[in-house]
Amino acid sequence: MPTFEESYLGQLVQIRELTGKDYKFLLPAARAVVRDSSGKILFIRRKDNGKWVMPSGSQELGETIYDCMRRETREEAGIEVTSATVMAIYNYFATSDDFYQTLHVQFLVNEWSGEVVRETDEATDARFWSMDEIRAAVPGKISPYYLDVLDDLDKYDGRVITK
Repeated sequence: MPTFEESYLGQLVQIRELTGKDYKFLLPAARAVVRDSSGKILFIRRKDNGKWVMPSGSQELGETIYDCMRRETREEAGIEVTSATVMAIYNYFATSDDFYQTLHVQFLVNEWSGEVVRETDEATDARFWSMDEIRAAVPGKISPYYLDVLDDLDKYDGRVITK
């Protein structure tokens, strides 16, 4: 697993130091909705900021967006995704302090194998939450982007949602 400095985002931070704030970058990323047999959704607690998030991360050069989602899910939760469907594509635009825009491809995991690992190099905990538990944890514990994903998951009918 690459260090942050070796990752695509880490390299953009280094480029930003060289270029100043004149350039903006597009950052492709993938996220996974992983559910257990009762329909609860997997969230991991990020090591860097303590927020609960779905397995996700930036696409690395040379990998497909699907492989990115599989890698991030494996790195952050220890499980192998064996089948997934694109559920949504989200654009997150930069604020005044950001230098990049992200394009998140949201996957709905159909099948996975293995046991969830509660602590990894990137996560301090992992667990499955019911929709009610997730919504009750806000504000502060769940990254707000995921409320939008949960709303879209409720109304997902098999057609890709774009925002």
